[in-house]
Formats: sequence, structure tokens, C-alpha cells
Amino acid sequence: MAKTRKKNNITYIFGNTVRRIEPVRRENKRGISEQTRRNQEKALRLSLPFVLFVSAAALAVVGICVQYLGLQTSITRRIDKIQELQGNIADLRRENRALETDIETYYNLDRIYAIATQELGMVYADPAQVIVYDKTESEYVRQYDDIPE
Repeated sequence: MAKTRKKNNITYIFGNTVRRIEPVRRENKRGISEQTRRNQEKALRLSLPFVLFVSAAALAVVGICVQYLGLQTSITRRIDKIQELQGNIADLRRENRALETDIETYYNLDRIYAIATQELGMVYADPAQVIVYDKTESEYVRQYDDIPE
């Protein structure tokens, strides 16, 4: 049995004996209703301005993507170059520290004294061999000036 109820001037019928309220729609050969076919035809009709707008937007997106990829590639190359230069700087700093250490040990006064006395046979001058004089004209001594006695 079916129950009938009215709400807002619309009749609802509940149960399994509901009659068809809407008329049967005519369907074409493929089983699509006339209204659906009209909606599909309307959707397929695109206006020229809309097509131009979508084409321009697609071209703009492609252009922006290409430019972005170019910038990304450029940034990656620069980062690689910076890392290479930082590696070179680190190598040069290590080499510089090693050379500074060699220079400091090479010009060590104890080493110079040992080489001078042991290998070259040098000795300190006796106090009798040292001549001290004052030159008041300037603060430096010329090589070709006579030494006063």
C-alpha cells in the first residue's frame, strides 16, 4: 500500500506502487535523452573569444614554465660554480697554511744558527773585531762612505 502526503503543493507518494509522475523522455538510438543531447551540443559550441582566451592562457603558462626552467638551470649552474670555487679556496687556504708553516720553520733563528755554525763553520765575532761608530748625519749608512776610525 502506498501512502500519500502533500507538502508545499507537491504530492509525495511513498511505497512500491508509485506511478510515473514524469512523462517518458524520448531517447535517440544511443539511449541519450533529447535534453542531454541538447546540453552536449551546447557544451561543444565554443565561442571564438573563449577559444582565443584559453589559447593565450595556455601559451602564457608554457612560456612561464620555460622561463622558470631556464632560471632554475641557471641557478643550479651558479650554485655548482660557487661550490667549485669554494673548494678551490679551501685547497688554496690549506696550501697557504702549509707554506706558512714551512716558511716559519725554514727561517727559524735556531736553525739558521745551527746551519751557520755547524755546516758553514761561522763563529761569533770577538769584541775586538767589532767597530762601533756614530753617524749623526742620517739614520742610515751608505755602503761607499768611509768608516771613521
